[in-house]
Amino acid sequence: MIVGIKRGLAFFLAVLPLYLLTFHDFTPQHDTSSEPLFVSKASSKEALAKVVDLWSNHEYSAANQALAMINPLDQPLVSLYQPYIEDYLVNGQNHSWEQQGAYPPSCKQKLLFVTGELESLHQASQFKQRLSDDKRLGTLPICVHQVTFFDPDTVLCQNNWLNRGRLGCDLLSFAKQLKNIDFTHLVIFADEGKANVHNGIMFLDKQDTYDVFVHELAHFSGFIDEYPLSAGLAKRVCAGIDAPNLTFKYAGDKANPSTEYLARTCDNHAAQAFKASSQLTFMEYHDLAYIPPHYLSAWKTLLINLPKHPSAHLNFAQLYEDANNQIDSQFWRKEYQSYLAGI
Repeated sequence: MIVGIKRGLAFFLAVLPLYLLTFHDFTPQHDTSSEPLFVSKASSKEALAKVVDLWSNHEYSAANQALAMINPLDQPLVSLYQPYIEDYLVNGQNHSWEQQGAYPPSCKQKLLFVTGELESLHQASQFKQRLSDDKRLGTLPICVHQVTFFDPDTVLCQNNWLNRGRLGCDLLSFAKQLKNIDFTHLVIFADEGKANVHNGIMFLDKQDTYDVFVHELAHFSGFIDEYPLSAGLAKRVCAGIDAPNLTFKYAGDKANPSTEYLARTCDNHAAQAFKASSQLTFMEYHDLAYIPPHYLSAWKTLLINLPKHPSAHLNFAQLYEDANNQIDSQFWRKEYQSYLAGI
């Protein structure tokens, strides 16, 4: 009896490895071939920076592939970048303008954010949201286009555009693509350069804050800087340009002590500038973010009434005139006249 038990045990131990091997061979395997091969969370930030770098170097396909490796839960910017990359690279077009609905009738200034920089999409998105949430500016009839114009091959900018010492861009390279878009002013986000406004176009770089944007936005409605202007700019401005926040007087002219306060705008000019606020404002130090109530009131009035200050349409009209392209120049002149007429 004992011998039989031993023989049975020996047989069981002999076949056990074969049984285990057979059982293992038929265990269902987890197929990961269809799952995204996401990079680890720890390295996803570096991976996203690599995507931006690839895109900046015009390696678009490689950037798209690298972006697909990053988990959107680790890096929310993946969800921001992806639609623009897909529309531009996969579908062969700029981001879907079909998403744009009609502006509310109250909109007098219609901003279109423009960039060819993948990284600047985040900055533009933040500024749009902050403008929407900004209680200071809540009564101003300013609207932002629902989507951002994005074309890395045509939005070409330099930090010393035309040797003027400030940020500028090749506007004609993408002007034709804007003909069917409802806008009055452009805000262009570029890599590096000094922020400025020229007629109806604002230029910002990646280092500019939301407060810089608001400061420059006021320039669209004719507000003048309350810090010392350069001698060249002061020569034009301090001669008596119409501004909602400043008045200009020469020696012998008396200021109204109850409404006019010394401003530094014309320190490099023979005239003296006076501002309408006794406090430092966002037009002198943008990071103070202080906008006096009467500045806001004047700003709103300027926007509601027929516009006195140029829209971006004028920029394009002048550029086409300089290029001896009368057909396109006339198109943008007509758009500009419609803007002035409030149509």
